Amino acid sequence: MKIKFTLAALLLLSLKQQAQINGIKVEPAGELDMSTMHGAVNSNQKTMTGSISDTLYYFFNKHHFRNTPAMQGFYTVKSPAPTSTLNLAEFGASFLNGTVVNNTPVTLNAVRFVASRQANSVSSSIPVRVYVYNANPAGLPGAKVDSAMAVVTNTGGAFYTATFITPKTFTNSFFVSYKPMPSNPADTLKAWITNSSVGTTTASVNNGEGLGYTRIIAGTSTNSLYVNTNLYGASGSVPSDPEPIVAPIVSFNFASSFSMSPATSTAIPGAYCTNTLIMYNNTTTGTSVLENRQFNYNKFVPYWKPFSYSVQPVAADSIYSWNFTMPQVGTYYSKNFSQTYTVTGNTSGSLLVRYKHGSGNTSQNTNDLSNQTYSVVSCGSTGLTENLMNAQAFVFPNPNNGSLNIKNLEGKNTLTVYNLIGQEVFKTTTEDSSVNIDVAKEPSGNYLLKITNANGSSRVMKLIKN
Repeated sequence: MKIKFTLAALLLLSLKQQAQINGIKVEPAGELDMSTMHGAVNSNQKTMTGSISDTLYYFFNKHHFRNTPAMQGFYTVKSPAPTSTLNLAEFGASFLNGTVVNNTPVTLNAVRFVASRQANSVSSSIPVRVYVYNANPAGLPGAKVDSAMAVVTNTGGAFYTATFITPKTFTNSFFVSYKPMPSNPADTLKAWITNSSVGTTTASVNNGEGLGYTRIIAGTSTNSLYVNTNLYGASGSVPSDPEPIVAPIVSFNFASSFSMSPATSTAIPGAYCTNTLIMYNNTTTGTSVLENRQFNYNKFVPYWKPFSYSVQPVAADSIYSWNFTMPQVGTYYSKNFSQTYTVTGNTSGSLLVRYKHGSGNTSQNTNDLSNQTYSVVSCGSTGLTENLMNAQAFVFPNPNNGSLNIKNLEGKNTLTVYNLIGQEVFKTTTEDSSVNIDVAKEPSGNYLLKITNANGSSRVMKLIKN
């Protein structure tokens, strides 16, 4: 059966039916059995050829830490909804993985979810089928990929796990959901949802992201997934953007790496001159996971703070940190870095990348380190700072939009522009004292302009393209 996910599908419901959706009873939940939460082992052993695993408790963590103790209760909705002609048949949420296809490969092994069995159900257990779908970059569910089974037994809320026979790998966003499959029509499942809302003045719950969805069956004509935003009711009466508590168990890999701007010494190949800017470009793989708040706890904590719960989450660490040895020592926290050495010597630079697993009040870092050694030398009369012939040359405007001018050139010069990974993006040879350079087609960022005169002496300038 072809499923529609567009706004047009919503129009298939009459105004009466829409009112019935908003009239479905959303009930405060009881206590969640936290002993059932840690059903998957999180590994912190990172190797160059292996992958790490994590359970993405994103929606649980957001609810848990953003609420005060008095507001810690979750909500439930029943499937089937006993007082409505509409059947709430499936509950799920999206996990984003970058903005384009071919992002970090993420392998989905299983899905955890929170649900409970209605106490007056006839059966002692309710089968539940868990699904995984492809999703677009915004999280809109698309084609169904696979499914697995679990069984809900508790009348109180608990975590359950459905494991796929064959793990599924995604290089894009994906959507996970669960659907009750009762053998007896008198059995009712309670789906547990957060109190996330939109458009409310209560900051602790004003964290809806439009990532939760509910499948609604209305008679025989409508069977579609709808985003939860304002689906159950307006903000203030019930959660206006509730999120089902689903937690994929995933595995993936990342590797720390960086490149340096081209070496600047003409006398010693591979060496860098003192008083010359060196740029370190972060080329780490797996950034769509590392910089993703749904995956990396080190991204989740700074994104969602401040937190209202009395028990605060474990502090986040910087995802990226740079360390340098003699003759210039220091640790710096940024994705990319640049510096100028004023003394000579052999030195090294390293980039430490951190991914932190997060589940409730516990967390653990998985790290990867890359390192490069290099020399800094005094370039003397043929170096960058001693190039007297072009000592008065300057660039304007800088920053620029890709069109810039170089003034006060002397004699014959070769002008070369490099990006941060050392690729040549522009080159020209001229005897003019003023030259226009056009790199408008290149992406925004930092570049290096190298001016080399007829004697082979060079000077490097930093360019910033907006």
